[in-house]
Amino acid sequence: MKQFIHAPSIEEMCKEIIKEENIDIGNAALGCFLVTPYVSKTIAGQCVKTNDRLRFFSTYDYIIEMSESVWKELDEVKQRILCHHELLHIHVVRDENSGEVKKYGLKDHNIKDFREVIERHGLDWIDTLSDLGATKI
Repeated sequence: MKQFIHAPSIEEMCKEIIKEENIDIGNAALGCFLVTPYVSKTIAGQCVKTNDRLRFFSTYDYIIEMSESVWKELDEVKQRILCHHELLHIHVVRDENSGEVKKYGLKDHNIKDFREVIERHGLDWIDTLSDLGATKI
């Protein structure tokens, strides 16, 4: 049975990355969790946009889940890259005139990974996840 463990240290890492990389998440509330043993056997991490039902039971607009079996094998640099990757799935649609948030959504990869992550860290970081059995991010 899967367990979801609230991970304030990952939330803090994500806040740092949001600030450093100037990632627009609007006023969205973000929750981060380790899923033990894993999200799925092939998924290192995922970003989930909550629906009305999930928001009823939590205060989060987005939930980032990391497979504990993968996360604990990554060094901090790779953990930050994985967090950066998952944060880039957050899609904020703003009104062109007022700049106010119109809606939240999820962004798909613009290539195998996000261009921003590849430009900054290269594509080889994904090999580390593959070596640990995670074929999807």
